[in-house]
Amino acid sequence: MKEDDWRKIENNYKYLVDNVNLHELQDAMISSGIIDVEDGQRIRQEVTDKDKVRKLLDVVRCSRTGSETFVLFCKNLDETGQHHISNTLRNAKLEPVDKDSQVDCDNAAVRSAVVAHFEIAEGTIPVSEVHSVILQELRKKPEKAVLSRWNEDLTTETIKKIFSSVVVQYPSPSKDRRSKSTFNGLWWKEADENKEETDEKAETAVDDSQLSAVRTPNLEDDGVPFLKSLRTDELCELLGPVLEGKDIDRSYVLEIIEEQKIDGEVYHHLGQEQIDRLFPKLKFGERVNMFLSKTKICPSAKDIKSVVPINKQTFSSTSFRKFDTSSKPSDKYKFGSLMPETETRPHDFIRPLHRYCLPVESNEDELLNTIAIETVKFASACMNERSNATIHFGIADEQTRDHRNGEVLGLHIPREKIDGVITETIRHMFYTEQLSTALCSIRPPQVVEVTGTTDESNVRFVVEIDVVPSSGVVSDDAFFIKDLSSSTSGSKFQILRYKNGKAEELNAVETQKYMKEKTDLTARRKSQEVPQRIVHERPGQELVDFFCQGSKVLEESLFPFLFLSPSDGDFLSNHFKFLKNVSWRVIFDFDPNSCSSGLYNLMENRENKVFKVMTLGQFPGENEDQEFFDDIKIASTGPWVFCNGYQPTDEKELDALKWNRQRNSCFRRILNFYEKEIPSDRARFLFFVLSHNFEVFIEAATEVLRLFENQWLVIAETESLVETVRVKLFSRNVADMDTLKCKCITLPWLHVTEAMDKIAVQKNVNQVQIPVSSGTFVTVPETVKLDLSDLDILGATECESDHSLPPQSQMHNHRRTMEMKFYRGEEVSWWNFMYDQVLQRSEHNRIKTLVQETLDGDIDSEDANIGQVTIFHHPGAGGTTTAKNILWDLREMYRCCKINRITKNTCQQIRIFRSFKDEDNPKPPLILIDNEDLEKLSSLYKSLREESLESRHPVFCVLLMCSRRAVLPFDLPRKRIMLKHELTPQELYWFKEKDKQMQTNYQRKGIDPKVLISFNIMKNNFSHDSIERTVSEFVNSIPEKELELLKTIALINTFDLKFSQIPVPCFDPLMGHRDPRTGRFRADGWNQRLGQSIRVLLNETPRASLGGMVTALRIVNPLLSAEILQVICKKQENETLGEAAKSFIHSVIFEPRNESSQVLQQIIKNIVKNREWKIQDGTAKKKYLSPLLSKLVELGDVDSAEIFVTAVFEMTKDPMIAQQLARLYMSLEMWEKAIEYADKATKISPHNSFLWHTHGEIYKTQLLKIYQRCEKSGETLPNDKAMPVFHLVSKSIEMFQVVQKLSLQQEYNVNPFGHSGQIEVTLILLDILRLIPKFQSIQVLGRCLMSTEESIEFYQPDIWKRIQGFYGSAYAILEFLEMNLYQKVNNTITESKSVLALKNSDKLIKFKAELGAYFDDSFIEDTKQLTQEQKCEVRRQKLKKIGGTSLLSILKMQDDEDGEDKLRTQYHLMKENVESDHRNPSDLRRLISCTLALQGFFLTSWMQMDVSDVDLVLQWSRHLYNSSSKEKVADKEACLLYVILHWPAPAKQGLGIKHESSLPILIQALEQLKKSVDKSSSRHKLSTRALFYLAKDMGKYLNWLIYFKKLVNMSSKQEQKKNPYRSNFAVSKLQRLDGTLINNGREVTFYFTSLHDNKGPPIQIRLCKPLTYRPALNNKKVYFLLGFTLDGPLAYDVDDKLPEVNPQEPVSQRPKKTRQKRNFGPIQNYDILIPLRHELQQLACQGPHHPNYQQIEERKRFLIDEITRIHQERQAFFEENM
Repeated sequence: MKEDDWRKIENNYKYLVDNVNLHELQDAMISSGIIDVEDGQRIRQEVTDKDKVRKLLDVVRCSRTGSETFVLFCKNLDETGQHHISNTLRNAKLEPVDKDSQVDCDNAAVRSAVVAHFEIAEGTIPVSEVHSVILQELRKKPEKAVLSRWNEDLTTETIKKIFSSVVVQYPSPSKDRRSKSTFNGLWWKEADENKEETDEKAETAVDDSQLSAVRTPNLEDDGVPFLKSLRTDELCELLGPVLEGKDIDRSYVLEIIEEQKIDGEVYHHLGQEQIDRLFPKLKFGERVNMFLSKTKICPSAKDIKSVVPINKQTFSSTSFRKFDTSSKPSDKYKFGSLMPETETRPHDFIRPLHRYCLPVESNEDELLNTIAIETVKFASACMNERSNATIHFGIADEQTRDHRNGEVLGLHIPREKIDGVITETIRHMFYTEQLSTALCSIRPPQVVEVTGTTDESNVRFVVEIDVVPSSGVVSDDAFFIKDLSSSTSGSKFQILRYKNGKAEELNAVETQKYMKEKTDLTARRKSQEVPQRIVHERPGQELVDFFCQGSKVLEESLFPFLFLSPSDGDFLSNHFKFLKNVSWRVIFDFDPNSCSSGLYNLMENRENKVFKVMTLGQFPGENEDQEFFDDIKIASTGPWVFCNGYQPTDEKELDALKWNRQRNSCFRRILNFYEKEIPSDRARFLFFVLSHNFEVFIEAATEVLRLFENQWLVIAETESLVETVRVKLFSRNVADMDTLKCKCITLPWLHVTEAMDKIAVQKNVNQVQIPVSSGTFVTVPETVKLDLSDLDILGATECESDHSLPPQSQMHNHRRTMEMKFYRGEEVSWWNFMYDQVLQRSEHNRIKTLVQETLDGDIDSEDANIGQVTIFHHPGAGGTTTAKNILWDLREMYRCCKINRITKNTCQQIRIFRSFKDEDNPKPPLILIDNEDLEKLSSLYKSLREESLESRHPVFCVLLMCSRRAVLPFDLPRKRIMLKHELTPQELYWFKEKDKQMQTNYQRKGIDPKVLISFNIMKNNFSHDSIERTVSEFVNSIPEKELELLKTIALINTFDLKFSQIPVPCFDPLMGHRDPRTGRFRADGWNQRLGQSIRVLLNETPRASLGGMVTALRIVNPLLSAEILQVICKKQENETLGEAAKSFIHSVIFEPRNESSQVLQQIIKNIVKNREWKIQDGTAKKKYLSPLLSKLVELGDVDSAEIFVTAVFEMTKDPMIAQQLARLYMSLEMWEKAIEYADKATKISPHNSFLWHTHGEIYKTQLLKIYQRCEKSGETLPNDKAMPVFHLVSKSIEMFQVVQKLSLQQEYNVNPFGHSGQIEVTLILLDILRLIPKFQSIQVLGRCLMSTEESIEFYQPDIWKRIQGFYGSAYAILEFLEMNLYQKVNNTITESKSVLALKNSDKLIKFKAELGAYFDDSFIEDTKQLTQEQKCEVRRQKLKKIGGTSLLSILKMQDDEDGEDKLRTQYHLMKENVESDHRNPSDLRRLISCTLALQGFFLTSWMQMDVSDVDLVLQWSRHLYNSSSKEKVADKEACLLYVILHWPAPAKQGLGIKHESSLPILIQALEQLKKSVDKSSSRHKLSTRALFYLAKDMGKYLNWLIYFKKLVNMSSKQEQKKNPYRSNFAVSKLQRLDGTLINNGREVTFYFTSLHDNKGPPIQIRLCKPLTYRPALNNKKVYFLLGFTLDGPLAYDVDDKLPEVNPQEPVSQRPKKTRQKRNFGPIQNYDILIPLRHELQQLACQGPHHPNYQQIEERKRFLIDEITRIHQERQAFFEENM
């Protein structure tokens, strides 16, 4: 192909790779002759479509169609419908070619070779032979750019230019003209025999027995040839004394000479200018002396013997010639000597493989041909392996008979012909497009003479060919060769790999596998190659390599440690400033004076870097204070540990002996901890030897070297110091001397600083400024920021101050980089807001308003003074971004921060942050909490609430919380907002315009929008089709090994509801390799070699680990995970999800045990345990199984689910995993297995009530399944099958009772499901009993349950008594739940999920209805002969159908549709009981509660009672209190009702009440109530919502109380939002008391005054909200409202002034309706509804089998309509009378 045509393709290379469709194009190109069938077969071997296109283009470049190739290629594109591509190529514009990059015929080496080999003479030579000679010459210094462009056209042009008379003859006709063309008038030049003889003599001038240890060169009068013949090592040996004599830095000069491979010939030609460039650090005079020194080492012949010592011993080499170097005359092998054993497989890529071969010496041509073919096969195999190698012809191998493997024998061979034959064979066997690669990789043959043969006339040689497949040359190619021995027509291609000590051909399956692996092989080769180092970058390169693993900066997945010896100089201030830029896990300082004059002093006082200081003695011992080490695991900064004395605490410095005895054990314990937690091969221990005082330092280093092999580096500034360290370490047998020479290096501290400055990213000290209440800003020092490590503080001037802004010249690139990272899927940065790169979601302004209102004091009373605003968001919908946007907008007004992690110190840090330099009256800070664990969040909230009691501001802080949910709740309160996977038209327009802008920038060499994954997902409105296309495009171009990594991460991220990041070291077993010697996994810097396609789909973010940050990986967007997993599984032979899950859980990544693997294990446990929310019956509930298990069960792959969870349990022994396994078996009805793992769970954690609950659920579910099967089949339950049922009931209730017992002992996370579970089991039991023929009628079963006389003949009496006991216990449990559960106020943060789930559902109401159905009303009529006691019990049983046992539950009945009817019924029934002689405290409590409920809300005429009725209620409450106080612990509700009714309210004056309580008894009741509240306050949040308020005379029954809903209803919405206690209604109707504010604003002192004006003792009343922020009111008179909560009286709206009625507003905001006289008829008759409801309930029990079913249904519809009509009329009446 023409060069210009290729440049058009080259300039559009990426475009072609991305867009060419090979489906039909390949066949078209074969037809047109551009490629042949073999080419097509080789192209199809590639794995991905893009790789196939790349291979095609490489073949096209070298096509046989020559200059017509480009035209034919474009024509084929048109024929296959790819006109747009062909037009792009045809219209491509070419830039002028850089002359330096051109390859022309003026190449000096080529001209010399041509002149040396050819001359003008009669004759004809094929062009191909001349071309081979030129290629032979070019191979001597191979450059792929030259070899790839040097074709036969250039050969022809070169010959014409040198020999103008030569004519090129092209035979015709022929398509392939060049292969048969010849040069006429050109012939081979005759060899100069004299010259050859001279050369031969020169090479053999030295007698074999007199070979020098260094090497004796040609001895001539002039010493220049001697200098030219020196190797690099010989040159260094001779230069050393000369340099020392001139006082020139010997080590510096010789290192550079060795590095740059300067031999004698190169040194001889060095000019002064070149010396100046090579040795820039030398002074001018020293560089001149360097130039003059050449004469010092060019002696005359007579002086040579004195320069080079002669070794008189006979030479016998058993080692290899130095790899990839030309053979020298001194390189000789002795006949019969043994060479080292060869390797059968490459151990690493750089150390060369060696293969021996002894071909049969039949004739010269056959021998040369055999050597050439074997060379090509061996070389192609090694090129495919990417391994350096050498093949040795003339050395016996294992197959050679009569000779040992490795025995040197040599070959009788014409040495001058070898290179030509091999070059020609390379041309024939390699395919054209890879010819240049092969010529570069296969070095010219080196011939080594064999000495010591018996026949000296028969000279023998060993022929050695080196293969160097460097990554930059071979790239990702697979090297096929032509099988010239194939008997079929044409050549058959084959691919070879080096296996079992030889080149072996791969079969089809092995070839396919190799094509997937080759990219990884190249990457691994590249990581092991020593980079070409420029001279001036040489200093410190060892340090760079140690820390970077091939990267340009310090690798974040490594764990660096620093050891400092004592120092004895003031040089420290000029160096070591880089220490602050490295995240050292620990700095071990052995200088006791470091804090005053050493490096610690430098860091703290000059660099303002603050560290946590510790000494060895402060580390806990073994098995002590595990929490200490747990804190280290999650810490983001490491400590500075003083290891041998600490001046501030007078800890003494010890000598080595005492240190070993007293402190070394602690030091070893620390090392053992880190050795266990740090992933293998990722520790980096750097030792700085700063003085000769290093005896203790060496003892510590010895311990490190024993544990962390080859993960350390020792640096000192002088060679003598380093040598001393080497000797001392060598004597301790911790490393061999070769290792110590490599790992203990001399390096000036200046070079150390320069090297570390290059790789350690400079951490600018960002001066964070935060606002104060006065409106100004204060700066947060670094010391304070370190103390607040749990918080990410957003400064008021973030990204705006001079020190944080990038330089003006870099501003554009910085802006573009930040944009790319965010749009790819990384978490939004503050810079993105600064650059206006973030879309404000449609809900932004609403959320911002809510947050501002909350900061200004609009918070719910039960939340104390901690505000909450919550954003519920779909994964990837921008919830975190929106929340951070709120912080960005408010950063100048309020202190803002994001919580990095929640620890035990987080609350204290928030307090410090809140009041830093603003202690008098600080504003509340805004704190972002992003998807934190609920238990940690609950703990933090409780700590904040306790801390807030000290606050002097009505709002202590505001929590802006993000909660990621796959299913969003609905009907949310005002301060809970949803963000969905749905954009508004305005938002979509923003994305559309932004996309246009980025497309324009891309045309100007900006970012390719295709890789901006998250941006594209939102741009397409979360379209699944868009996600699918994106994933397919990138996944298809990812190599096999990286694909496995991506699949693993996608599997984790898909089913991990937290979408966690996985630390990079977790994947070392998968992506690195296992050290065969130690068995440990080595990382080899694999994460630095990941391809571009996988990087587009992954985010690399840091996470805190072991005192620093470690890189972690996750998919860029949660929406991509499932799609990536699906595409990869489909690509991998349609692998199922179950197969992928099993493969993952049994993979090698779980073998290591370290901190990173523990993080992975926790993620896997979350995958098994955490369940998604679902909306069921309008209520948010948790799904039964985790997403992964649910999906596997849904797919029917139960075995995989079982295997996965079992493996996780065996790995972790976590009881919660055993619980999930039990739940899985329970869902599959595998009861025995479920019970087995429930047993295991409770044995591991016997005090966990939730595990026992699962145990009970197994038996309960079995019962339910039995009932459902019988009901579905219509079967009855025979007597013989009833006993197993009762056994299941007993076992289930036994488990649930354990749950109840344990739950009462739990301080937090109360579990109410033991109580509800027992009720559910009882209800299932009752349903099963109805399957027994006798109990099919619910009335009969109900009578039997309540009767004490009815005999049950077919069951044992004790069993029936137990059944009756279960039924009775169910009601007692219901009452317990109402008293202890419903009476607590909801708080979504502090209460457990189980409590909230039960409280927010209708379960208790449902329980009452279902239990009540078994009570038959007709049973009362049938038992007229009952005693008074029995009648009381019957009334109580009847009330169980109505419900309402506690004050709060009875008050809640007001909200029911038939609430008033229920309350009246309860009132009448309980009044009958109370008036009898058999009342109990429960009757009194219910009656009083019903009275308060009816009085508080329903204002019907029948409740207008006189004073005697008031006295009666007071008398009831006294009886209730007296009956309760007789017990050891007074009933809390009895005390509360007594206090509410007997409070000496001013409104009672003049009523003539007779049964008013005395003040001492009232105070006693208050004290008992307080004790009861204090007992439960440790487990429950105290209630702050009042049920009743003390009122002025309301002019009705119980006129001193007003129900809280009345206050709400009589206040406008605006008044409710501001302060409902200041509404005109509240000011005019609520009674305000006066008292004294005490206890720093937390309580008020109040003096009782009885109705008879008797003043009682003072009492203290808690404030609903402490007034700690108003210290001026302390110990002064204040006015307050008195409210009665479930936990006693509270003071509300406390102030030093009485409020006044606002004349601008009416007292009541509700318009009064005029009463109209109507005939209320049945409405006034309370009893009319009772028979209607009774009849409806009877009819509801009749099923479809009843003979009069149709008439029953019609009657039921009539009754429902009638009851509804009566309710509607009654409601209308109530509304008119409000």
